[in-house]
Amino acid sequence: MQASLLRFSIITVTFNSECYVEETILSVLSQTYPYIEYIIIDGDSTDSTPDIISRYRDRLHYFISEPDENMYDAINKGLAQATGDFILVLNSDDVLHDAACIQKIASHVCCNQSDVLVADIVTTYNSKLAKKRRHSKVSFSELLLSGHSTFLPHPALFVSQKTNSLLNGYNTHYRYAADFDYILRMLQLPGIRICNIPVYVTIFRIHPTSITSSGKINNERLSILEKYGYKDHSLLSRKMGWFYGWMKYVAMNFDNYIQYFTSRVRHSE
Repeated sequence: MQASLLRFSIITVTFNSECYVEETILSVLSQTYPYIEYIIIDGDSTDSTPDIISRYRDRLHYFISEPDENMYDAINKGLAQATGDFILVLNSDDVLHDAACIQKIASHVCCNQSDVLVADIVTTYNSKLAKKRRHSKVSFSELLLSGHSTFLPHPALFVSQKTNSLLNGYNTHYRYAADFDYILRMLQLPGIRICNIPVYVTIFRIHPTSITSSGKINNERLSILEKYGYKDHSLLSRKMGWFYGWMKYVAMNFDNYIQYFTSRVRHSE
């Protein structure tokens, strides 16, 4: 498939997101790549979120504001409207890294038959400290034994339309960690073709009101690990798998860690 013909769907789900959502929207609408459809699903917000989104209604592929079961139910609604070759879920408090990042992704995918594209992200903490994070292809067992989705984070994934169809959306039983469940199911698909794209695509913001900061994810994460047989592995294999995976990840990001800790020292002075 030629890069000039590749189409991307970007889905953002919102609920009382007035503090961040306009910046999120503008980061998508400012992209230099022309073949992007932007889908926003709002969960019947009671603040000014729907009004903010409505300012850009004529530039959106689809927008609806109505009650939903949870954010993953909203993402599933977005998936039902998506027609792009690859789909990215962009959180309502995150932004795309720069105006050309989707163009860069498309240029790497030319003639590529991958099912999933794994890009790189930047994590910011209270909009002050930033940590760059590179990613690479990992197996189901590597991700499971790591205990987290850090190696394949949701904001870094472009999943093909075909793969999304096979996965049949997100499991709405989970309110906070269905993306971890989704990624583990994805890695179990026979013959899944994953390609790493060395492009920073998303700035993932951690702030006092974010779900990541709240700790709400943890209980569901542990339940998901148990569901996929984490405890079926011996204690030794769990420890070895964890150590190998995280050492590999740290080595790949060693220079980024140095930059991050140097920045922390400077901010503390």
